[in-house]
Amino acid sequence: MAGLSTNAPGLWGGFAGLLYGSTSLSTPPGFLADATPAWVLPGAALDLDFADSLGYNSRNLATTTPDSILTYTSPSPKMVYGSDGVLRYAPHNFFVRSEDFSNASWVNGYISSGTRVNGSVSVSANGGYVYVRQDFSALNKACVASYEVTCDTTVANVPIVFSDGSVNYPVVTSFVAGVPQRITSPAFTPGSFASVGIDLRDFVAPGGSNTTGYTITFNKAQLQLTPNHSNTYIPTTSAAVYSLPIDHDPITFDPLGVLIEEQRTNLLLRSQEFDRAAWIKSFGGTGSTVVVTANYGTAPDGTMTADRVQLDKGAGATLSDQSLIQQTIPSGVPVANSYWIKTADGSTKTVALRVNNTYTLCVITGDWQRFFTTEPTCSFAQIILRGTTGTSDSADLLVWGAQLEAGSFPTSYIPTVASQVTRAADQISILTSAFGYNAVAGSLFAEVRAANLSVSRRIAVLYNDASNRIALNLDNGSQLFVRTLGSTVASVDGGTFTVGQSDKVAVAFTTDDYVATVNGAAVGVDPDGGAMPSGITVLQVGNQAGIEQTNGHIKRLTYFPTRKTDAELQALST
Repeated sequence: MAGLSTNAPGLWGGFAGLLYGSTSLSTPPGFLADATPAWVLPGAALDLDFADSLGYNSRNLATTTPDSILTYTSPSPKMVYGSDGVLRYAPHNFFVRSEDFSNASWVNGYISSGTRVNGSVSVSANGGYVYVRQDFSALNKACVASYEVTCDTTVANVPIVFSDGSVNYPVVTSFVAGVPQRITSPAFTPGSFASVGIDLRDFVAPGGSNTTGYTITFNKAQLQLTPNHSNTYIPTTSAAVYSLPIDHDPITFDPLGVLIEEQRTNLLLRSQEFDRAAWIKSFGGTGSTVVVTANYGTAPDGTMTADRVQLDKGAGATLSDQSLIQQTIPSGVPVANSYWIKTADGSTKTVALRVNNTYTLCVITGDWQRFFTTEPTCSFAQIILRGTTGTSDSADLLVWGAQLEAGSFPTSYIPTVASQVTRAADQISILTSAFGYNAVAGSLFAEVRAANLSVSRRIAVLYNDASNRIALNLDNGSQLFVRTLGSTVASVDGGTFTVGQSDKVAVAFTTDDYVATVNGAAVGVDPDGGAMPSGITVLQVGNQAGIEQTNGHIKRLTYFPTRKTDAELQALST
């Protein structure tokens, strides 16, 4: 069998049932013991270790990354915590055709006494300029752009200029002929386009040389929101590319895995600008008006955008004695309201969050914490000190990242400015033909952390259509759900998940044999059984057909083309 080792996983995935009849073997005898990377779970055809950014597909044997194996579609850039505990955008690239400047996506920008041929530009006279640009549909968010830049001549003080159409951002750089270097812009806000070029006008790029006679070539273009976790270049073709949002614990810095969420909209405006008119400052009785100082401290995303908010209700102890800041946002649906808050002076204070008639008391310390409250309906979103409610008389706070969203729990932060912003639902998948799905039998294992368990959510779904699917659920009643030809074949309960806790779940499935276990509990068994669904074409990760997102973290997900034994399932999930 040694001679088959380079192809063994694919053979096993496709022919396990045919070759061995019994589908309970963990690994085919003699297959790949010396070829599978050591970190991969034995017998896996697909192993996605999101926490450590490791990916394995038995079709190619080598360790790679989940990003290179999976398709991540319809996302919006998402803010997640890094290994340093700082909240930033997951890596992405808005530019399309990042290495093909001959494509129509790249057009001429402003040109005077200059020429552009694809990504190469040159200026023929002092005071000339030439730009290449890519247009957008009202991005209007703080970004950084970067390019690999090469000059055909050794020349000093070349005025490379980034532009958003109204403001120029020069970066004066020296080149050695033929040696590429990566040049990154300062933060800027592209409205309808982002451009880059060389500009020999003194008032545009002070300190730049007026030398002509050289050609600059731009390649490997990248445009990301800022702050972001990595400026590592991400190539694109016909569409923007988004890396999987890998999240970390903000206190311990431990990796939590990929954060998969449903679509949400931040209904609050000016989510980081509490000094603006959108935020109404009020007081009554012995209280004083709220004082806001913009950009006073370092925010959870590492930028100087946290506002100082000083509230003082005075010594009064009646409901009339109050000091508050609020936005009025009527909503007839359940909402979650959240903020990052800490005290400016390191003291401990008690303030209240209020969205309707309930006061949620929050103990604020000198460390950043995200506080939230939920209500079945909403009239406004308040941070308030008020007599008789149990709050402190005064509080000197740093506040950042206000969010109000329709839902019974908060999701990842969605920054807003002058309008509400929607973050798209996460959709992650891989075709079963890419890793050797076995239609006869299989097993799934996952390590997950739920943000909410009020409704059933999906961890992974082997999917043909709604009538033919095998679902691994984040559900305290049915972790394995199987439908074949429109009829429910199995609904198996193997234990209990806990919100905010890392849980492990393993399930197995073959005709008339469907089982599940959570955290090593006694294996739950479906009493009736039935046939396996046919025509499975895709493994959907953290969603089913683009909906029913996990709303939590998946730390690891593994598919086995065999029916693992009950003991093996318990061992996996312990």
